[in-house]
Amino acid sequence: AISDYQDATFAPRYTSELGTIWKGEYRVKTYDGGAVVQAGFIDPKGVIRNPTGAGGTNGTILVRSEIDNPADLTAFEAIGDTEVGNRWHFFAAGEKALSNDWRASVDIDLVSDKRYLRDYDIAPKDELQEAIDILQPDRLENELSFTRQTDDSFTDISMLMFQSLRRTDDNDFMGHALPRIRHDRRYDMPGIGGDLTLSGNFLALTREEGLDSMRVIGQAAYDKTYTTSNGHRLRAYAELRGDVYRYTDANLGIQACRNDQPPGATDFVLTARYDSCREFLPREGLEEDYSTTRLLPTAGLEWSYPLAKFTPNASFIIEPRMQVVVSPDEDFNDDIFNEDSAFFEFDTVTLFDWNKSTGYDQWEDGQRLNVGLRASANYDSGLNISGALGQQFRASESVTYDEDTGLGETASDIVGELNAGFRRNIRISNRFRIDDADGTLRRLESGISGKYGPAAAGVQYVRTETQELSIDGERDEYMTASVFYDFTDRITAGSIWREDLDAGETTTQQFLIQYSDNCTIFSIAYRYDNRSSNDREDNRSLTFNVDLIGF
Repeated sequence: AISDYQDATFAPRYTSELGTIWKGEYRVKTYDGGAVVQAGFIDPKGVIRNPTGAGGTNGTILVRSEIDNPADLTAFEAIGDTEVGNRWHFFAAGEKALSNDWRASVDIDLVSDKRYLRDYDIAPKDELQEAIDILQPDRLENELSFTRQTDDSFTDISMLMFQSLRRTDDNDFMGHALPRIRHDRRYDMPGIGGDLTLSGNFLALTREEGLDSMRVIGQAAYDKTYTTSNGHRLRAYAELRGDVYRYTDANLGIQACRNDQPPGATDFVLTARYDSCREFLPREGLEEDYSTTRLLPTAGLEWSYPLAKFTPNASFIIEPRMQVVVSPDEDFNDDIFNEDSAFFEFDTVTLFDWNKSTGYDQWEDGQRLNVGLRASANYDSGLNISGALGQQFRASESVTYDEDTGLGETASDIVGELNAGFRRNIRISNRFRIDDADGTLRRLESGISGKYGPAAAGVQYVRTETQELSIDGERDEYMTASVFYDFTDRITAGSIWREDLDAGETTTQQFLIQYSDNCTIFSIAYRYDNRSSNDREDNRSLTFNVDLIGF
C-alpha cells in the first residue's frame, strides 16, 4: 500500500529453464478516475529461436540444453537462428473525468512478440481481465478515447492501434484508426412527432504497408413509433446517408490479400498468389489511388401486434412482426473495401435491423421483407418458455453478403431460438439457422445449465457449417462442459472440459479444489491446454495457491 488510494504488487515468476519473469502491478484510484498497469519482462537465457521458417519451425523456441546432438544445434543455427532477446508484456487501463461532460480513457495491450503470452501463460488479471480474450488471445487492441454524452448527443474521438498474434498475420498490414471521430445529435420533432438524428463519422486508416484509406460520412435518420387504440404497433423509418472514400496504395492490398513476400517465396510464387487474390478486391486491385462517393437512401415501415392472455396460473404473449425496407439495388462492392463489416451473424437479433451490416463499409441494398413471430409462456410454477422464428424475403438477389451468412437470396435461411427455464434451477437455450432450400442446419448454439442444492453444471454446444460442403474445414463443432460442487460452505470443487468435436481432440481440461474462509483461500488447480501451435508440446500445469484476503 503506497497510500490510501494507490498500491503496487511485485510478483516475479521463476522458471527452471527460461529464467525469471519480473512482473508486477500498479493501481491508483482517485475521485475522478483511476488506472491499473500490469507489466513484466524476461531475458531468457540459453534459448534460441528460428525466425526463418526453415523446416516448418518458424518462431520455434528451444532450450539449448534440450538439444542432445550438437549437429542438430549447428544446423538449427545455420539457417538463421538468433538468441531470444528481452520479451515483455504491458497491459494498462485508465480513465479520468474531464470538464463539460467529457471523459478520457485509455486501454493498452502490448506484447513483445506473437508467442509470448502462450509461452509464459500470461494474461491480464482482475480489473484488466476483459481487456483481451484471455482464453486464446488473437488480436490486441490499444485505444485512447475522449467521449462526451448528454441526454441528446454523443461524441467520441478515438485513436486505435492493433497488434495481431495470429501466426499468418503481418502486422505491417494491420490497419490503425488514427483517428476515428463520431458525433450523433438527436432532435425531437414537434408537430409530427418522432426523433430526427443527425450523425457524422470520420475515419482514417493507416498501415505501414498496404492500403491507406480515409472516410467521411454524413447521415440523417427519422424514426417514429405509433400505437393504435387496439394495440397495433406501427413504426416508420427513413434514412439518407452520404459517404466519401479516399484510397491510396490500394494496389498493395490488405491483410487478407497482401503483396508482401513470405520467407522462402520466389517472385513468381508471390506474383501468382497475389494476382489470384486481388481479383476479389475493389477494382481488382489495379488502381493505386482513387476516390469514390455514394448516396444511400433507405425507407421502411414496420408492423407488430403483441397479444397477451392471462389465466389464473399463467401468462402468454405472442407477437407477429413484419418489416418492409426499400433501398436502391446497388452493392458498391466494386468500389468500397469492406473493413468494418467483415464479421456478421444473421439471427433473430439482427433480423429486424434496417441495415444488417455491423459497420459503415457494407450496406444492405434492395427491397426486402423481414417477417417473424415471437412467443412466450410464463407459469406460476416457475416454468417459462420462449421462442422466435423469422426469415427475410427479397425482391431480387443481392451479393452484398457472403453466401455463408444465409442472406442474399430471394429467400434467406430461417433463423430461430427456443429457450426454457425452471425457476433458478435450470436454463436451456437454443439459437439456430436452417438452410431454407434443403433444411441443413447451418448454425446451432445450444446450452443447458442447472443448479440443485450444492451442485451446479452446464454444457454448451456450438456448430457452424459452410454452404459449400466440399470446402476443407466445412464444419466447426465444439462442446464445453462444467461442473462444480460445494461440499461445505468453505470447500468447493469443480472442473471444465472443452472438446473440439470436428478435430476429435480435447483442447482444455481444468480441475480445481478450493478452501476459503474470512481470511484465506487455499486452492489446488490442474490445467491441460492443447490449443497451442502444432510445433509445441501440450501444456500441463499443477498450481497451488494461498491467498491472504483479510487485510
